[in-house]
Amino acid sequence: MKTFSFGLLLKRFRMNRFQVLLPITLMVVIVPAFLPNGLFSQLFFFSLLSALFIQSMLAVTELHSKKIIRRYLTVFFMIVIIWLEPQGQKILTYNVLRLTALIGFFGFIIYSLAKYLRKAKVINTDLIFITINIYLLMGILFGNLAMLIDLLLPGAYRFPVYMEPISFSDFLYFSFITMSTVGYGDVLPVLSQSQAISYITALAGQLYIAIVMAIIVGKFLVHNNE
Repeated sequence: MKTFSFGLLLKRFRMNRFQVLLPITLMVVIVPAFLPNGLFSQLFFFSLLSALFIQSMLAVTELHSKKIIRRYLTVFFMIVIIWLEPQGQKILTYNVLRLTALIGFFGFIIYSLAKYLRKAKVINTDLIFITINIYLLMGILFGNLAMLIDLLLPGAYRFPVYMEPISFSDFLYFSFITMSTVGYGDVLPVLSQSQAISYITALAGQLYIAIVMAIIVGKFLVHNNE
C-alpha cells in the first residue's frame, strides 16, 4: 500500500504547474461573459483572478529562488488591491492604480513565461501549455490596457447599445478579437490613443504567433539533427 507523501505531491504539482495554470486562465477569460451583474458575480470573478495571481506566480517561480518572498508579497498586494473594489472604492486614482498594477503583473508573468519558452531545449507538453498561456495572458493584459485608456479618456471606445453597461468582459472580447485581427467592427476605437493601442494589440497578436511558430520549428529541427 502506497503511503501519502506531501513531497511527492508537491513535486508532481511543480511538474504540472503550466498545465494547472491553463484552466485557471481560461476561466478568467470565459467565465465573466456568463456571469450576471451583481455583487456575488463580482466576488466570484475576483476569486478566479486571485487564483490566477497565485498560480501564475507559482508557475514562473522556482522553489529555491532568492526572489520568492518578494514575488509572493507582490501576489498579496495584487489580491488586496483587487478585493478592495467591492467595498465601494470607485475613486479614479484607485482604479488607475488597480489597472496599472494588473498590466504590470501580467506583463511580468508573460515575460517570465517567454524566458521558459526561449530556454526550452525540446518540444514537450510544457512548451505547448506555455505558448497557450502566454497568448491568453496577452489578451487579458491588452483588455486591461484598453480599459485603462477608456478610464483616462472617457469615450475612447464606442460600444454598441446592446453591450451596455460596459464591463471587463467587453474589453476582453475586444482585445482577443483585435489580437486575432478578426475585427467585427462592433467596438470602435475613436480616439488616436485608443486606435494606437488597438493596432499595437493586433501587431502583438500576429507577431507572437509568427515568432512562436519559428521557435517551435527551430527547436524541432535542432532536436531532429541531434
